Amino acid sequence: MIRPVGVGWQLEVSVAEVASRRPDTVRQLLDIQIDRLSLVEQRILEAASLVGPQFAAGSVGHALELPADEIDSVCEGLANERRLLEYAGTETWPDGTIQSRYAFRHALFQHAALARTTSATVRARHRKIAERLETGYVGHEEQVAGELAVHFELGQTPTKAARYHVVAGERSARRWGYKEAAEHLERARVLLEGTPESRDRDVLELRVSLNHGWSVFQANGRVEVAIPLMQRARELAGRLEDKASLGEALIRLETIHIVQGDLREANEQASALAPVLDHVADAAVRLLAKQLAATTVLLRGELAEARRLLGDLGVFRATDDQTTLEAAHTHLLAFSMGSFALWLMGEPDRAIALSRRAQRVTEQAYDPFDHEHVAMLAEGALLHAWRREPASASELAKRALAISEQRSFAKWQGRAELILRWAEAELAPSLPCARVEELLSKPWDKGSVGRTMHAMLFVAMCARLGRAEPALEVIASTLAMIERTDERWLEPELHRLRGEVLKACNDAAEAERSIATAIEIARKQGSRSLQLRATLSLHALASGAKKKRAREDIAGLLSVITEGHDTPDLLDARAVVAS
Repeated sequence: MIRPVGVGWQLEVSVAEVASRRPDTVRQLLDIQIDRLSLVEQRILEAASLVGPQFAAGSVGHALELPADEIDSVCEGLANERRLLEYAGTETWPDGTIQSRYAFRHALFQHAALARTTSATVRARHRKIAERLETGYVGHEEQVAGELAVHFELGQTPTKAARYHVVAGERSARRWGYKEAAEHLERARVLLEGTPESRDRDVLELRVSLNHGWSVFQANGRVEVAIPLMQRARELAGRLEDKASLGEALIRLETIHIVQGDLREANEQASALAPVLDHVADAAVRLLAKQLAATTVLLRGELAEARRLLGDLGVFRATDDQTTLEAAHTHLLAFSMGSFALWLMGEPDRAIALSRRAQRVTEQAYDPFDHEHVAMLAEGALLHAWRREPASASELAKRALAISEQRSFAKWQGRAELILRWAEAELAPSLPCARVEELLSKPWDKGSVGRTMHAMLFVAMCARLGRAEPALEVIASTLAMIERTDERWLEPELHRLRGEVLKACNDAAEAERSIATAIEIARKQGSRSLQLRATLSLHALASGAKKKRAREDIAGLLSVITEGHDTPDLLDARAVVAS
């Protein structure tokens, strides 16, 4: 349409003709550019567009059945002369081939080339690209599993696509990328639905269900999706007689049920796990199972058995040498539960020492802002709250809250905030009515597992602030929850608090019955700390012979609780015995 004339240019056609031939879109303009290339150049660009924004010359060569050197030479020209591509360096594939890499200078160039290819050609070329990538990365397919999954899927090879989606998902999960893992595994599940039934299909579906359920649970806590997937994994593992996968499915189901606070169901999974635990190949997963078993037993109030299981894990060794600290790195859950068990069984000083060891482990082994570190700070704060030490509890809770707010750790943020509200109520001689309402109106029951811990603090705060109605409502709902879930480790304290609230409401008879129930349950559980606390409440309420008997019981408990002498409970107990 234009030609050079002397020092300038001249239009050879009319303006109307120019307008009639003007591209309506940028893509049409790019099409015109690509049309002016040779047929070989066009084919290379079209095949390269299927590989991605960047591509290896070898992949394009295999798709077109042309030598890689020829592809390299053409791409070099397209980079230097046409400016459609740019050189992106070289890389050595695991099969030893050195691959030149090129990239489209703009995504629009790739999209324009991509739109020029028929569907049948696209499918065939994607399969060939995948085959070359698979060969080039033999033995190292995991590194390019995501790319292989896409190419095989677009090449309409669903079984291979599903397999590589699984590999990519498992790789992401190992790197804590649970959201990405869930996306890969969901795609694999959909692809498998259209494949014929076979043992190989069941094996692959087992991997999908096992990892998809866990990734969904870790990514967003959607148990309504995670539990059916894990149950499907359990079913498939049983059908395939795969004891290792069956054990892993049971362990993960147990974990989910514990987090949900359903200890009855968690215990059922643990019982089913026992015969196959030794078949689980991953030592870390077997260790998790043992920690979960101890946790479930402790939460159910079986303190002696919990202590035995935790002792078998080496939790109560009293050294701080490097070997012990390194072992504790993988035992954080057990350390946390161990500190709670020690306090309940009447060893408050050892409980604090164990909690501090766990905090030191996380400080050394993790980034200070990691989930594990904030968890140990929050658990330590809770332990001080149980010991009735609001100042120490508040200090740790503030540290946990600062990290939780920065990193969006909702669970630990909720616990830290509750501890801080409890500590404020304990430390203040009195609070304005508006502040009391504010403290009690905020959420207290985030999460399911350990809900009794939060209920205990909230009720204690209500009692301290003279609000009987919300205290009794929470106690009633929590005791009902205990019957559903079997989380009984703090049941005695809830009955004792009920008695304290009823005493303030001048219902002495019902208050005494509640406190007596607390003492009886604590004695059966072997929970000396809660038995002592409930007996102190009974002594303050009773008179005559009951008061004398309560004093004798307190003296008996003091004879077996040999530490924690500076804690409020022990100070109160000694004052009672001395009176």
